Amino acid sequence: MKRHLLIILLLMVFAFCANAQPRQRQKSEASEQLGMALDYFSSGKYHEALLIFNRLDKQYNLNPRFHAYMGVCQYYEWNYEEACKLLSEALPKLEGLAPHERSIYYFTCAESYFIREKYAEAIPYYEQHLNVCYENEKADALYRIAFCNMFTNNKPLALEYFTSALSYYEKHPNNATARIAQLKNMIKGLEEELKETQE
Repeated sequence: MKRHLLIILLLMVFAFCANAQPRQRQKSEASEQLGMALDYFSSGKYHEALLIFNRLDKQYNLNPRFHAYMGVCQYYEWNYEEACKLLSEALPKLEGLAPHERSIYYFTCAESYFIREKYAEAIPYYEQHLNVCYENEKADALYRIAFCNMFTNNKPLALEYFTSALSYYEKHPNNATARIAQLKNMIKGLEEELKETQE
């Protein structure tokens, strides 16, 4: 009886070890694949990264940070609807990440909504971006918020944001000469238009 019990016990241990090895190998392969996807992502090969992320997500249900990576990949693949979905679901769960990393996700999400002409949805993400981005990155977000307000027919607020954007572009002009000239013309035109409506 003891001998049978010992044989059964040994068989169970052997079966467990036999099952554990493929699982270990599977985890190791998944880690390699994830590393490859991150390499593709960091080198701007978003299509290749997305293929691997999608496959791993189906198999392992990746965490929100990887979903944010996937959202950025979708943005660069011009799949703005999926980018909005992935980023808007992931962002509330990423508060612990470094501010600048979050700023990239906020801006990408905002841009995805903007391109889809969902201006009211875009504004909060641009605003979140403004809270965590570098000073020299604020001008683009302010410029986009101005357009969101202009396209939703809030011209006085659009004027305020265009003026703020101009101020930041002038402080950090990195190749923004044309944008600065454009903004000065737009601000002048909006001021005249608003003055006419008040008369």
